[in-house]
Amino acid sequence: MDLNITLHGLETWVAKIRNLPKQLRYATAVTLTRSAEQAQESILARTRDVFTIRKNWLTPGYMYGINRKTARADDLTAEVYTRAPWMLLQEEGGIKLPKKEYLAVPQEGVRRTKKDLIPTSEKPRALKRSFIIWKTKSGPMLFKRVGRGKASTIKPMYAFERSAKIESRWQFVKTGIYVVKQVYAKIFAAAIKDALETARR
Repeated sequence: MDLNITLHGLETWVAKIRNLPKQLRYATAVTLTRSAEQAQESILARTRDVFTIRKNWLTPGYMYGINRKTARADDLTAEVYTRAPWMLLQEEGGIKLPKKEYLAVPQEGVRRTKKDLIPTSEKPRALKRSFIIWKTKSGPMLFKRVGRGKASTIKPMYAFERSAKIESRWQFVKTGIYVVKQVYAKIFAAAIKDALETARR
C-alpha cells in the first residue's frame, strides 16, 4: 500500500523562500527600530520619574534629548542615545568636582520658580546683602540678610562643597536592555510574518 501526502500551495512558499534573505533583512530592520522605540519611551518615562526635569532638553529631537536612530535594511543597527554630558555621572555614579574651588549647593533660602529653576537674581554672584561665613559645622556657607533693622534675619543660601557624591540613579542602559529583551522576539515574529505575506512574488 502506498501512502501519499499532497501539499497545496507549495509554489507560493518556494517563491517566498527564494526571497527570504531580503525579507529577513527587512523584518530585522523593523524589529530593531520598533524595539528601540519602546526602549526610548521607557527611558524617557524613567528619567521623568527619577529626576526633576526643569527644561525641555529631554525632548526627542533636541540636541541633548533622548534620541533614536532608525535601522534600515542596509544598516541593521538601531540606537537610543543622548548627548547630554551632565547625565553621565547620573548613569555611572561618581564624584562631581567643581570647575574652580567649590561647588555651590543651594540651600532652603534660595527661591525657585514654578518650574523649580533658580532665577538669575538668586544665583550666588547676583545676591545682594549677602556674606560668607567660612567656618560653620557644615563648612563654608553663603548667607543673605533679609529685612531691615531688628526685624532682619539671615537665610542660608548656598553651601560650598569641594566635591559631591553622585549616586548611579538613571539606569539608562539597564532600562533599554531590559525592554529590548522583553519585546524583541514578539516584534520579530510579527515583522517576519508581515514581510513574507507582503513579499512580491
